[in-house]
Amino acid sequence: MGGRSCPGAAGMTIKVLLLTATLLAGDLALGHAPVLAQTAGAAAATAAQPAPWREKLKLFAQASFKHPAWGYSHSLRIYNLSLQLAAADKAVVDDDVLFAAALLHDAAAFPAYAKKDVDHADRAVELAEGLLRDTGFPMAKLPKVQAVMRTHMFFREPAGPEALYFHDADSLDWLGAIGIARVTATVDLTGTIIGGVPDGPAVVRQLQAFLQAVPPRILSPAGKAMLPERRVFLERYLSTLAAQTDDFKTL
Repeated sequence: MGGRSCPGAAGMTIKVLLLTATLLAGDLALGHAPVLAQTAGAAAATAAQPAPWREKLKLFAQASFKHPAWGYSHSLRIYNLSLQLAAADKAVVDDDVLFAAALLHDAAAFPAYAKKDVDHADRAVELAEGLLRDTGFPMAKLPKVQAVMRTHMFFREPAGPEALYFHDADSLDWLGAIGIARVTATVDLTGTIIGGVPDGPAVVRQLQAFLQAVPPRILSPAGKAMLPERRVFLERYLSTLAAQTDDFKTL
């Protein structure tokens, strides 16, 4: 995907769809997802001590990445969900790598950082060194951060535990209640810069596309365990919406 622009004022249909999805989201909505604690027999993330670079990166991301579908709040969800999935599988992952990758993986979805004809994940890999160098980030971990960002989309193949759980977390964020809220706020699946938001039928088509494409690409045991609830929620939403809109004809 290339650069994306933030949507303009939504029409009534979009407002209703987004409000409905947001109300349904509950604990899946913005904020920190619960992170499973480590135990002696279930190590999750390597212990991460508070570090100044994290606060610098957090402030930068908050100021620079503002979008309801792929902004700062999405980054926090993916970071927390990555840790949760890894803990569930008793996998050891590097917290620093996941934190940095989460806050920067969609940087190129914003026009200021996008590059024409370059996938936003690949562009994020190019940007990572420059964005992290002056924060105090432990740069020896940069290659892992870049590997995580490069394969975060559901159609790519992750290698290594950090990349695997990040890939699944990002993919799961397109499903369930939060997926509905995000897609409603999305401009275009291909990343085309369009002023405004898609109409109701276009939103439905995008949700249907994710419902078909994303589930087979959830790869970790913990991700597969979480998948049914989110998939069923989206299926029921679309079924109910179809029933209330004459199979989407009056949407």
